Amino acid sequence: MTSCGTPDFWRLYHALSPEAKTAARKAYQKFRQNPGHPSLHVERLEFDRRAWAVRITLNYRAVALREGAS
Repeated sequence: MTSCGTPDFWRLYHALSPEAKTAARKAYQKFRQNPGHPSLHVERLEFDRRAWAVRITLNYRAVALREGAS
């Protein structure tokens, strides 16, 4: 699996608090090891079936687009 952040992602990531950045890094490592890990609460979004939301903390989620998915 290959993943990359968009320019908007990185702009928003750099604006996060240090605590939120740490949580995001931990969630990403967990995602890399097991994309279906229960603590990530991965959900397919209704408005765009290519998009998935992943829990970072109770207040933050990341959205991922799967290329080539329909």
